[in-house]
Amino acid sequence: GPTLAIELHEVLAPLAPHLAGAGRESVLLQGARIALADGPYCAAERQVLTTVGSALGIPAEETARLLAEAARTPS
Repeated sequence: GPTLAIELHEVLAPLAPHLAGAGRESVLLQGARIALADGPYCAAERQVLTTVGSALGIPAEETARLLAEAARTPS
């Protein structure tokens, strides 16, 4: 919900300037791999991962691409 989104932004947004693009993507992809461990993303997992991408300064289209790529890649 909105509270979780605010909390994620408060934690992740300060990190974003200190991470190169690849580092921000790595944080998002680690979350994606955890979410995928028990099967395809559920709606709540996708929402949280989208919020994580936003908090890290990753454009929405790029976040969607990375999440789709992670879902296609065997772990």
